[in-house]
Amino acid sequence: MSKNKILGFWTGTYLWTVMLGIAISAAYISLEESVYYWDFAAYFNMFNQQGALLVASPFDWLSQLGKSIATEDYGVAILVPLMPFHIVFGGSRLSFVAGIVSVYLVPAVLFIARISHVEAVSETSSRSWPAVWIAAFLYTPFWAPTLRGLPDVAGCLALAAATWFLWKSKFLTREPVASGISVGASLWLAFMLRRWYAYAGIGIAMSAASLGLLRIAGDRDLPAFRAAVGGGLCAIFVVAATALNFQLPLIARILGTSYDDLYSGYRTTFATQLGEMAGRLGYVNWLLIIAGLYISIVRRNRFSLFCGIASVLTFLIFTRTQDPDRHHSLPMFLWLFPAYAQAIVAIVSLPALKFRWSTAGIAVAAGLAFAGTFFPTARQLLSPIDFVFCQGGHAPPPSRQSSRIQTFDR
Repeated sequence: MSKNKILGFWTGTYLWTVMLGIAISAAYISLEESVYYWDFAAYFNMFNQQGALLVASPFDWLSQLGKSIATEDYGVAILVPLMPFHIVFGGSRLSFVAGIVSVYLVPAVLFIARISHVEAVSETSSRSWPAVWIAAFLYTPFWAPTLRGLPDVAGCLALAAATWFLWKSKFLTREPVASGISVGASLWLAFMLRRWYAYAGIGIAMSAASLGLLRIAGDRDLPAFRAAVGGGLCAIFVVAATALNFQLPLIARILGTSYDDLYSGYRTTFATQLGEMAGRLGYVNWLLIIAGLYISIVRRNRFSLFCGIASVLTFLIFTRTQDPDRHHSLPMFLWLFPAYAQAIVAIVSLPALKFRWSTAGIAVAAGLAFAGTFFPTARQLLSPIDFVFCQGGHAPPPSRQSSRIQTFDR
């Protein structure tokens, strides 16, 4: 396929996915009460404030943007790519959520779907791409915070890039300097957008280090060890240099704060934390993820295992401080998707099934799970098969009083 055809394919895929995403967002928002509160209103209000300031005084906007990056936990940098939506479409809730979907969610979906599919398929099973795309697009953990107006899915795009750079470089043993710089820049970008992504950065780094060292030890490859160390130092240098250069006041405050004490009121038992995470996917999806991990072990798909380890490590590290809310669990579910994709590829590739029928079956199952999770009418109609959708409160909040109150963003 020529470069023009490849570009046209991905442009078309992006545009179709964005249009579907905006349609879903519009349907969800039409069911919401027009009162937003606490975390669900914070970035929405900032979106309107930033848009108004940008139009009124671009230089003042740039000045406060730099100050926000340097000092604020609740930084506004994550809203910068959304400003064209405010300028063109105004400050409505739909404009805000549509911007998150178009700029962050859809690129993250296509990126993780593509790399997961490439690592999962054999030479004869490329027909499974539509099924993987559908599963990624309707993957409820990406949508749960997005539809509530939390733009944290932006960090998933940066983390997916870091994951791919680590994997493609064989854990920084190939082109260690360039790869290390790319990984470091991606991890810092995730942290700069939302500071709690630091936990995910530690998780992916530990996963890469452990698997990389095992591979090097098995091969007894001293040059590869030296390259990996050099690449790792480059990544650490980039993260440290950019953070200290652009965010020194914030870093100083983070280092002087005991988040274990600060968020102790948001930490429950380990069993409760596991239960909350389990409820953010339907039982069918969890079964597919477990099956995908098993298939990955059998087929030696090390990429999904690498990502799965990063997911588990991130969960264990994060839960030492607090329970992961729907936006905090984004990187954990991001790194579980390759195993999910491996199971889908295996189903579509079964010789006994025609791939069109298997793809249609996956689309129907994913669609039912999505609809039952986010739309009250569908949830009621599908109640006899509630095992297919999430058990958490992801439907539009009916009133201010019935929703969980959060005092500040974490």
